[in-house]
Amino acid sequence: MSAFLEASRGPSAATAPAPLARTRASPVSLRAAGKEVSEAKKLRVVIAGGGVGGLVTAKSLSKLPNVEVTVLEQAGAFARFGGPIQMASNALSTIRAIDEPLFGELMKRFTFTGNRKNGLVDALRTEWYCPFDAMKSSAQAFQLPYTGVVDRPDLQEILLDSLPEGTVQNGKKVAGYEKLPDFQGVKISLEDGETVEADVLLGADGIWSATRAQMWNEEKKGPNSGCSYSGYIVFAGETVYQPEDYFEVGYKVYMGPKQYFVTSDVGRGRIQW
Repeated sequence: MSAFLEASRGPSAATAPAPLARTRASPVSLRAAGKEVSEAKKLRVVIAGGGVGGLVTAKSLSKLPNVEVTVLEQAGAFARFGGPIQMASNALSTIRAIDEPLFGELMKRFTFTGNRKNGLVDALRTEWYCPFDAMKSSAQAFQLPYTGVVDRPDLQEILLDSLPEGTVQNGKKVAGYEKLPDFQGVKISLEDGETVEADVLLGADGIWSATRAQMWNEEKKGPNSGCSYSGYIVFAGETVYQPEDYFEVGYKVYMGPKQYFVTSDVGRGRIQW
């Protein structure tokens, strides 16, 4: 990369304050190619990929006065796609530290599971043999939000709404990059032939990342990419169903001979399996 950040961000996720406490970032010093960055000459950061990782990074950087951030997303438009995802206490604490209003919007669509019983169940005898009690006790001890789930499209929508207008550019698929001489930045090539210049390029363009492939001189996909198929298949689905222990259990992992089966409350009366 052609620039670097020097930052002091206050408490880590493990020691984050209670949910209602406010956090304040300490001053951030930025330098690019040995020169100070200012509001008049901002650090230009381009993020390849507008998934959850890219959007959270963009949100964090957008709060810095000396940074101009742009997200290049290959999809022509964002659509509601994907199912519920679990967010652990440390991830929630990080989002809260980045932006409390964003955290508040997330909580409106969030379903907590970490404050209930979770763990491994014997699939043959349906007996609990490894409850994950630390999920609840650790969150309480360190005053962290409980682990839970949110629909991925909801999380993405919340993040998009929180970003300054024009931050995300759709229909822009990154194909590669070229580091400019004398540490003057990076030229980013898009698949449509367009080029974009920036001080920093961050690759958040998915499992078949063009940015990562070029950086490590490997293929984007396939056996030589570092992201080859593991040989395991996972099926997932949702049903509207209320089991007997609906209000007591967050999720259960039924362990069986060479197989396992997971059920989780994912909100609005739905169970994901």
